[in-house]
Amino acid sequence: MEPTWRSYVVGGTVIADMVGVRGVSDACSRHDAFDGHEQGLRERVVDGVFGSVQVVSTALGVSGGISTIVVRVKFPLGAGTLTRKELADLQKIADDFDTEIHVVGSRASGKGRNIDSKFPVGKEPKSATRSDIDCRVDGSNQRVENVIDRINATETANAKPKHDFRTRETHAPAIK
Repeated sequence: MEPTWRSYVVGGTVIADMVGVRGVSDACSRHDAFDGHEQGLRERVVDGVFGSVQVVSTALGVSGGISTIVVRVKFPLGAGTLTRKELADLQKIADDFDTEIHVVGSRASGKGRNIDSKFPVGKEPKSATRSDIDCRVDGSNQRVENVIDRINATETANAKPKHDFRTRETHAPAIK
């Protein structure tokens, strides 16, 4: 066997052994996959059981890692904060005016009510209204009034000139 192929076989055998595939393979054969010796029934059963457990453990570990990654990539903010559309709208405004927008209040703390509903924005009744988005802006931006107007033109967000985070620091919880 050529040295290149030998390294592939050795590497593949190591990986197969680590994830349990070799154990399952050995359970289905009278000969060991690594050195070819004839296996007894006990050795085949043990290889099969441990190989199966290892395959399942590997699959669960991989799937758990993948689902965690997908959730983080899919939407980085928690429930009760901002919907994807709201986040995209505010990010577009921030990008268009080259500024920061800080979200504060109930939405920043994850306590926004009914944010995925079509309910009107309001405070009462809590069961039939949804939370607005309180925003703080950079008052030193030359186009701060335009930034505020654009924020207030969105469906749920609001901002006022007094919401300048340069003159009064934004405290947690906040989404910046």
